[in-house]
Amino acid sequence: MRTNFTSLIDSVFLRVHRAAFGFLGEREIAREAAQEALMKAYMMKESYDSNRPFYPWMYRIVKNTCLDIRKRKRRDPTVLGEVDILPGDSSSPFSLLVQKQQEKRLWSAMKNLAEDQKELINLRHFQDLSYAEMAEILSIPIGTVMSRLYRARKALTTNLMEE
Repeated sequence: MRTNFTSLIDSVFLRVHRAAFGFLGEREIAREAAQEALMKAYMMKESYDSNRPFYPWMYRIVKNTCLDIRKRKRRDPTVLGEVDILPGDSSSPFSLLVQKQQEKRLWSAMKNLAEDQKELINLRHFQDLSYAEMAEILSIPIGTVMSRLYRARKALTTNLMEE
């Protein structure tokens, strides 16, 4: 079980980091959160049902870890700093500047969404999960995922237009 579980953890590391970044918005804190979540998963490996998909189980651990970090932030605002931007593929300084401004606008608009809407946008657009994977993670029907994601996108668009 140890080797198999270790390979499962290795296979989702990047997805876990992206999920943490989607919740926290700061690269270094997200990296620490991802490592903490992976350690928690390893410590709880006996509770994983190998007959079920691994990532939804792992995602719940990441989400709870990030929510704990957010709670700590409310008590101590220095836990999280300014929103960080993941590096892009752009090479020119002007393109990087434009991308950074657009991403800051996006994060600002995301802050005004309800938590469930942020989570849906994160799962679909930052982690590139399918509707079926999202439904599995959230324990809701695919049709519900689609309608809630539609409303989340609409709210995000409204927030962006108000910026």
